Amino acid sequence: MNRTEGPLSPCINVGIDKIYLSPVTESDKGAFLEHFNEPEISENLHVVPYPFTENDAAHWVTFYEENRVVPETKLAIRSGKGR
Repeated sequence: MNRTEGPLSPCINVGIDKIYLSPVTESDKGAFLEHFNEPEISENLHVVPYPFTENDAAHWVTFYEENRVVPETKLAIRSGKGR
């Protein structure tokens, strides 16, 4: 793994083509809504409510922004397109 400039800098290249890790941002709310709003996710991740609402997504983003640490330990998985 190495730090690199990517779709959302700074990001970490994990050695898999076009996959990066980077800090959670406000733009991640849509992805939270899309991926966390599944019953299977809630069943396996007890901190994820179902249904997962826009308020839940906003809470997660705010939580990540308010609890940032160095080095960053709460990261989003992104494609080479920044999603």
